[in-house]
Amino acid sequence: MALRSLSGRFRTFVPTLRLHRAPEFFGPTDINAQSGNQRLSVALNREGTVTVLRWPRPSYYNHVGHHTTDRDEPRFGARPNEGSFLGLRVELDDRTEDAAETTWFRDWRSRQRYVDPRSDVVETTHTHEGFGLSATVTDVVDAETDVLVREVSVSRSPDSPVRRAVLLAFANVDVTVSKRRWSPLQDLRRRWNGDNHAEYHRDVGAVMFWKSGTDDSADEPQSVAVAFAFAGPCDAFHVGSDDQFPSRGATPADAYAVATQGTFDRNRSHTGTTTGLLVRSLDFETDSKADATRGDVASATVLYAAATTPSDARRVLADARGRSPDAVRGDKRAWFDGYLGDAPMPATDDPVVVAVAWRALVTLVTNYDPQSGAVVASIATQSPYAQDWPRDGAFCNHVLDRIGRSDWARKRNRWYASLQESVGWGVLGTTIVPAGNWAMNYYADGDEGGPIPWEIDQTALTVWGLWDHYQTTGAREYLREVYPAIRRAADFFVAYRDPSTGLHRAAHEDDNLVRSRTIVGASTVWLALDSAVRAATVLGFDADVSRFSRRRDELAGAIEMHLWNPADGAYTRNRSFVDRLVAHPLVPDAFRALPLVPTTSGASVLSWPARYADVDQPRMRRHLEHVWKHVSASFAEPDSGSRQFGMYETKALIALSKAWADDPVRLERVRDGVRWVAHEHATFDTHVLGEAWIRHDGDVVAAVCQPHTFTGLLFYYAALEAFGTAS
Repeated sequence: MALRSLSGRFRTFVPTLRLHRAPEFFGPTDINAQSGNQRLSVALNREGTVTVLRWPRPSYYNHVGHHTTDRDEPRFGARPNEGSFLGLRVELDDRTEDAAETTWFRDWRSRQRYVDPRSDVVETTHTHEGFGLSATVTDVVDAETDVLVREVSVSRSPDSPVRRAVLLAFANVDVTVSKRRWSPLQDLRRRWNGDNHAEYHRDVGAVMFWKSGTDDSADEPQSVAVAFAFAGPCDAFHVGSDDQFPSRGATPADAYAVATQGTFDRNRSHTGTTTGLLVRSLDFETDSKADATRGDVASATVLYAAATTPSDARRVLADARGRSPDAVRGDKRAWFDGYLGDAPMPATDDPVVVAVAWRALVTLVTNYDPQSGAVVASIATQSPYAQDWPRDGAFCNHVLDRIGRSDWARKRNRWYASLQESVGWGVLGTTIVPAGNWAMNYYADGDEGGPIPWEIDQTALTVWGLWDHYQTTGAREYLREVYPAIRRAADFFVAYRDPSTGLHRAAHEDDNLVRSRTIVGASTVWLALDSAVRAATVLGFDADVSRFSRRRDELAGAIEMHLWNPADGAYTRNRSFVDRLVAHPLVPDAFRALPLVPTTSGASVLSWPARYADVDQPRMRRHLEHVWKHVSASFAEPDSGSRQFGMYETKALIALSKAWADDPVRLERVRDGVRWVAHEHATFDTHVLGEAWIRHDGDVVAAVCQPHTFTGLLFYYAALEAFGTAS
């Protein structure tokens, strides 16, 4: 019994990795839409449940208790009381003892959309035919105030059996005040962060969730408070425990259980694992805008206000109550227009392609951190991607320059330069991070996030990004400012040489755990050295030009000698034993998504951004055809049934669209690929992309941290290159 109890607690704190579910081995991402203001970030699933609530920055901390385990389970395996969601307690015309019942909107038939493609207002409509009810929940995070506004409108048909209804607002809140360097896995744990305090404040009609403590990563005190309230009066409430959490008792009763039973115990406070319930009677009135056949309408607004202390959260709540939801939504569109007013769009009459492109830019804006310039890959907790990858950031900054946000690109590059390891460090004589490199990823405050201490392509692409911004803007003083970081990295690449081949020495490539020496690293190191040569030339550092160009040219010869594979007609040689093993036909397809070694098929960086050789050069021409052959297999799904998953096809589509810009036949292939991503990979209703897609129940489904910022930006750029820019 003791062992079983200990095992249960261990599984709660450290969830099992389901390797056979790759690329969803951290659990499926239960997000279909998001809204944010660069401080407060909120995610909703397709049924309108709040599954993520991050504050004070998109990178940290998450305050909603919600955890998934399996896509094939109800609610993706989340427990019944996880997340924050809405419902009704209804009384029917049947006046028997069982005539009252609790019903949750997530169990009704639901559909979801963004109200405006250029904003992040989310509308989820729920319908219950048996009750003759429909409910529309319109969600948006205020642009200026850190509050989530959930406007609820319930319509009752003339023949509805419901004579009375009260709105139920439930919240499972796990206030968090800490994160960990080199291991963002706290986002994967249920109730990892210890006790919270929750208390109903009668004078403002709000449940206040609050916690103070120390952020382990910075050893600094932190405090977070989340006020949960109606915009108007609250008729009943309950503050409870989380009775699904195995390490806690069931006193006071879980607010979810109280809501389900309809007893509304009105417990006022609890310290431990906390849940909260708010209840408000709905006053149905005839909708003056509708004809008589539509029946009655009742409305209410639910608010979540975040701040550092309870007193600050009360002030945020008071400000939010002074603004109408309509005003909040209007101001939010204006806020986005201020950032994206000059952004070009692809010249296509396909509305879905345009919708996915706009959604990518809106997500970028909300996931940007104005303090440091960081952009998280996703606000999702599963997988734990709320960090900034400098490798992806280089492409992000290229797009920022394209859409007129060079101010953001420059801020981000200065931040990257400040994060570079200038002297390196190690343990017991073993170098962990060599000088001149960057870590796998970073929280928005600069703390290292992921477990891989450095990656060769991460560093190389960051160098390109530092140079690329100068190429676009011509800002010489900026280049002089970041050149020391470029030089340190280039000096590392000069020294980090395999003497037997002239290639780079084996290193972590593309977030993979096994060190390798493939075209993934070689192409990016060549690009970094070439960028360093160009930067040194502009600034007149002749000795650097000579040193870096010698190593660049030597590496080019080694690439031709050791990485060209005549059988493939591509730069795919030097695959490791692990790579060959995973690629064996008898190995399940899902294992190819494991972060072991990089795939050398479809490596497009050599063409762009490296521009390693002219696209008409025979080997490069064959390599590009190989890239197309590799990625185009995805575009036959789901009908072909040959691939279980795919990712980053758009990175190849960018390179191919640039290479084939003057070839109408080949360019049309690329456009078909862009259309496939928009119509198949992106969610059909909210037009968001995951880092990956999977084939599930015969359909292509967005997976892994949707909306994924960088996948979205790669799509946007691919669409611009493939279709051109609309006038």
